[in-house]
Amino acid sequence: MSLCVSVLIQSQTASVAALHGLLNEGRSYGTLRTQLETSLKLVKAAETQLKQN
Repeated sequence: MSLCVSVLIQSQTASVAALHGLLNEGRSYGTLRTQLETSLKLVKAAETQLKQN
């Protein structure tokens, strides 16, 4: 369960970084997309772990 929480925190961190970059317009679209894709992958990994438990 703690691994799942850790993955969810990492997902939130990636989302916040992407949104921060969007609001500050200092990041390219590709970087934002990569960060959001990372966030989505981490959430899906957490979902899979929860289903297995």
